[in-house]
Amino acid sequence: MKKVLIVAILGLLASYSTQAQTVLPGKQDIDKSTFEGLYVTTKIEEKYLGQYWESYLKQYGKVSSSRGGVYRAPSANISSVSSSPINLSSQVSSKKGLSQVFIYLDLGNGSYITQGTKGYAEAESFLKKFAEDAILYDDARVAEEAMKESEKSFSKLTRKGE
Repeated sequence: MKKVLIVAILGLLASYSTQAQTVLPGKQDIDKSTFEGLYVTTKIEEKYLGQYWESYLKQYGKVSSSRGGVYRAPSANISSVSSSPINLSSQVSSKKGLSQVFIYLDLGNGSYITQGTKGYAEAESFLKKFAEDAILYDDARVAEEAMKESEKSFSKLTRKGE
């Protein structure tokens, strides 16, 4: 049993170190409007990625979600990106086994963050940190599910042996 746990932990560390996250600029349609922003892609299932994203956003303000994996934080306080509140719109989606988180950051006054604008590097770091955290959360979830399955199998074998 201890060997299984050690192997799981080593697997988690190995997978974390090999998954460097790349944040890219892009465009996305959210509720019939096209937005320009940033996105990150990962292999985490969309339903779990959405849960992790909503939890992450709650650190920065009130979050509302709607159908289609759309999450909004109308006055997010992301101090590393801007000293004033930001209108954040995002969408979690998946295609062909890959999930994606797209964010649009509206600074007000008709300005928003895109590649080459002030705050882009900070927004990139914000999204990259989320992706790294999400990978850790998901690895822990997978390990926990494997542990539960191992415990079930062990219990069955114990009952069969008795």
